[in-house]
Amino acid sequence: MLYLVPSWNTQIEEFTADPIISLYQIFQDHGDAVNLMMLDFRPLLRYQLNVNNLSNASYWCVWDDILNITVDSGMPLSIEDIDLPDGSEFTYSAFSALVYLHDQYLAEVKFSKEHFVDQVIFEQLDSQLTEIDQYDDRGFIACKKYVDGNQGVISQIWFNQLGVPILKYNRLESPSVQVLNDNEHRFDCGTYDDINDVIMEFTQKHLRTRKGTSNPVILADFTGHDVRLLSKISHIFPVNLLSTQINDPRMKANQGEVVRLISDCSTFFVDSQQLQDYWHSFLKERKVHKNSILGYPYATELRLGESNEEEKMPIYWHSYTDQPNDRATVVRAVLNQIINDEQYFLVAETGSEATERDISHRILEILREKFSKIDISDDEAFFQIVSNSNHDHLDDLLHRLLGNQLASVAVSGDNSNETDEVADKNVESEKEAFLKILFNIHLSTNFSHTRMLKQLNHARVLVDVGSYNNRYLLMQAVSAGVPLILKYSDEMVKNKGNGWILSDEQSLNAGLDYFLQNLRHWNQSLVDSTKLIGQYTVDRQYEYWKGRLLEYGE
Repeated sequence: MLYLVPSWNTQIEEFTADPIISLYQIFQDHGDAVNLMMLDFRPLLRYQLNVNNLSNASYWCVWDDILNITVDSGMPLSIEDIDLPDGSEFTYSAFSALVYLHDQYLAEVKFSKEHFVDQVIFEQLDSQLTEIDQYDDRGFIACKKYVDGNQGVISQIWFNQLGVPILKYNRLESPSVQVLNDNEHRFDCGTYDDINDVIMEFTQKHLRTRKGTSNPVILADFTGHDVRLLSKISHIFPVNLLSTQINDPRMKANQGEVVRLISDCSTFFVDSQQLQDYWHSFLKERKVHKNSILGYPYATELRLGESNEEEKMPIYWHSYTDQPNDRATVVRAVLNQIINDEQYFLVAETGSEATERDISHRILEILREKFSKIDISDDEAFFQIVSNSNHDHLDDLLHRLLGNQLASVAVSGDNSNETDEVADKNVESEKEAFLKILFNIHLSTNFSHTRMLKQLNHARVLVDVGSYNNRYLLMQAVSAGVPLILKYSDEMVKNKGNGWILSDEQSLNAGLDYFLQNLRHWNQSLVDSTKLIGQYTVDRQYEYWKGRLLEYGE
């Protein structure tokens, strides 16, 4: 049995570039026995699986075993289903409701996007703690936790589907974890020093019952995971690790544990030469000898884009991990293309509204320099237009942005009327040019697989100057035949072939010109990408990972 351990956040969202989801689907499509292994507490797991088209996925959740939860599905609760005092009154907003009792504030109910109850938050003024009741998407309370003013968990109680408390954690007690209500017969101990000891115990029990003639095979995306827990598991069962990104702050905080985990793991996979170099240096500095193996958790498919058929062609910028200085460089280079040739426009995908606003501000500053004869007065209106966040009020936003359309013009002498007329024409010309550029800029934070494929289908070139090469994005761009402009070299990108690697000798402006202004270069890129597509198809990736993971398995 192959177990894949994801490293997901707690949001109910599409995990677009998740390597574990990709590998699960590759093995599932080929009929192999594969399970997702959930090692963290996930009361909204069914929502997450559904959003990621995994409703029928095979999974094992350690917390269901710990709490003896025996139901796989259920109906999430509405606000009428939760236990609130009689006479409670509600004030609703989009995804929450404030609860009042006798005109006194009592709690806030937070809803999921599907408008079922997610959490109920009670302010405990007397103890200066906040009680947070977390509900499971199968229709019962999952836990109560009490947090201080810094959102640090002081204590927590977990329940089964019948509302019976099973386990309690208290930060101020030692041991900190206690088994409740005569449930000791299911646990090896009545108390534990750490919650990871409980998780480890039930993980071990589960894997041993399914061992058969060979060890279960485990592959974990350890980026952002609790490395202490994975390290404990690796001491009993072989654990393979997969690294797909750099700069996770949790890894920096647990460097000693990371080193131990990598040292003890069965095989250490990375998804790029850049990561291979990074980890080699990281481990060498700590005198650890562990080789990493290159393995791509994603696959290519022949999905060539249609930019040759487009009248207007987007420059697609993936701005997720780039630094402010690099961001400024991209803004100037792309605007230069848009200003000089109106067939090009910018589509920028960002990871946060803060980045989106930073890009908007940088663009606006350059446009103010370029179009000095018009008064571009409202930064927020500009942002809302380029981020497409307020379609229904476009006319109002344009009025806010260009309300003072004519710059003051100094005139003198008998030629004042003629001078005014020329000035008016210059201003109108600038305003028209500005508006053309304005509507050729599109910023967004709504990155998703579907949206990305749509953008790549039309994109003329992809720009990504982030702190590491995004393997998922690269393979999708290769599948679409889109040239890549990158900050770092990559084994899938041939410089001046299907891509352009930035350096002191190769600027971003030159890279954009190379592919946008020369059709022969763009066609060569298409040929190089097409050759790569056949090397990393789903079938080939399956054979690679099957050979690496299962050759000593079941």
